[in-house]
Amino acid sequence: MGYLEQEPLIDDSRTVREVVEEAVQETVGLLKEFDEINARFGEEMSEEDMDKLLARQGEVQGETRSPGRLGSRCASGNGDGRVTLSAS
Repeated sequence: MGYLEQEPLIDDSRTVREVVEEAVQETVGLLKEFDEINARFGEEMSEEDMDKLLARQGEVQGETRSPGRLGSRCASGNGDGRVTLSAS
């Protein structure tokens, strides 16, 4: 039998936002990559490169929406490289 601490260990040197951003860092990175992919669609590229980009876009989008991904419902990109975090 073990003891599970009910009070979280608090690091006074970090804000709640910093802790949350760290927890959803992987999702934030995927959202950034998704924005970068979308920006590339305005560039000239071969049909083969376009197909690769579309495939990667689908992979990234799927990864950000996968069930159980920490932050998949609370982190959203707003198009300007910033991330909005909400408690919902």
